[in-house]
Amino acid sequence: MGAIVCVAPTALLAARLNVAARPGGNFGAALLAGELLKVGLVVALLMLAYAQSGRMHSLAVLLGFIAAVQGHFLALIFTDR
Repeated sequence: MGAIVCVAPTALLAARLNVAARPGGNFGAALLAGELLKVGLVVALLMLAYAQSGRMHSLAVLLGFIAAVQGHFLALIFTDR
């Protein structure tokens, strides 16, 4: 659940930036608006996860979110390149 809270808003941001990167798009404005939307969506999804998690531990949701956010940094540490 925590990983979905991280991945869904990030995928939405990536789609918005992909459209803005085309010629004639305003990438800076799309980046700023997309990040604000992403943060708001993450907060809303975390609140929804906490509200709907009757039998799920809220710490598990939070740790899943943190692991999904930091996973790519850990992957860089443990690669052989």
